[in-house]
Amino acid sequence: MSIIINAPAKINLCLAIGPTLPNGLHQLSSVMQAIDLSDELIFSRAEVLIVECSEAGLSGSANLAYKDRKSTRLNSSHTDISRMPSSA
Repeated sequence: MSIIINAPAKINLCLAIGPTLPNGLHQLSSVMQAIDLSDELIFSRAEVLIVECSEAGLSGSANLAYKDRKSTRLNSSHTDISRMPSSA
């Protein structure tokens, strides 16, 4: 069984990055505009964490979805990200 979620795309019209906080992160302020594109995220149970993407260079441990799942220690999912073509 899988869960399918559409993640709407957006354009950052303005992005302000604040100084480094004590925890090493930064406070962010942004103004965004939604656009008519989206990524389709498919989550499935799996024994190991796997992130696949239709753009080969975005699959695996370098993907932000992979890093997010690892950081939250939710390693029992398979995430398949189908992206709109970059020429769209």
